[in-house]
Amino acid sequence: MRALIDDLRQVDTMLAAGRLDEARALAFMLSRPVRDPRLQALDAEYERVATAALALAGATSFEEAYRLAPRVVAACANCHARAGVTVAQLDKLGPVFVAKRATRREDRR
Repeated sequence: MRALIDDLRQVDTMLAAGRLDEARALAFMLSRPVRDPRLQALDAEYERVATAALALAGATSFEEAYRLAPRVVAACANCHARAGVTVAQLDKLGPVFVAKRATRREDRR
């Protein structure tokens, strides 16, 4: 997980520019796990992100990629919502804050 909203924007930009192979490669990178124990509270949500990103990475056409891209966005948004962080906050606060916030939410359950 690269945890950058800009990566999702870049995938869209690459698809619009006709660069399917590059968009697929970036989607694959979004599926890679982060080895940060602070993010363990988000493992279930991240699994959904990884699954959606891997599906996009396997797209064989632009039509398929455009159909799959919103699934990655939705999975990312669900993970962020679970962590209690908005997309606007992510660029300012970074992944360490997200991990701490998720851990605190888990402790309250």
